[in-house]
Amino acid sequence: MRITLIRTEKPDFTPPRRCSSAGFEAACKEYAETGIIPCREKTMDPRGRSIYVSEERRCLETAAALFGDIALTATPLLNAPPLSAFTDTARELPFSLWRGMAYLQWLFGSKRQQESRTEGRKRAAEVIDRILSARENAIVIADERMLSLLIAELKSRRYQIRRGGLIRIDHLERIIASDNEPHCGGCMYNCRLANPGCMIGRDKAKRAAQKAKLL
Repeated sequence: MRITLIRTEKPDFTPPRRCSSAGFEAACKEYAETGIIPCREKTMDPRGRSIYVSEERRCLETAAALFGDIALTATPLLNAPPLSAFTDTARELPFSLWRGMAYLQWLFGSKRQQESRTEGRKRAAEVIDRILSARENAIVIADERMLSLLIAELKSRRYQIRRGGLIRIDHLERIIASDNEPHCGGCMYNCRLANPGCMIGRDKAKRAAQKAKLL
């Protein structure tokens, strides 16, 4: 089973350079309701896979740009974890500081934030449970932080993750998560020993067979 995770296209949003706590929360609300900058010709064929997206406008517009008019499942379980100001003040601070401090509070479960990382991880687990119970290949489109929670949950279930970068997830980046078959060669492409799909899996299968003969 394979799950493809895709980050939304770039939002049509420019944050303020500096703002108060009220200004930061107003900007977060505006961001949550914004659309996307038109996709850059990165359409893909979704045939044979179910599509799950958040209810946020930028996710719905990304799905429409990539796949056109197609049936999909929009769920609030995939909505980006909301951010709140880390303190109340009329003093204007850099937007990046507001965002960074709010992220740290979210990460460590501060009561200032509407939802903790642990609570968001539970939503991610519920989405994955739904996909696995349907026994289907799927495409999931969500915000970067929600994707990070999905990746963490999939890794905990021993899924192999194949992606381009190590830290940041680029807009429209496609991350492949595949389950580790019982007789997998152990490579990141989920090859099977019975029918290896790449050189890594084939070579591992050959070495395993040679080792078995020597024992």
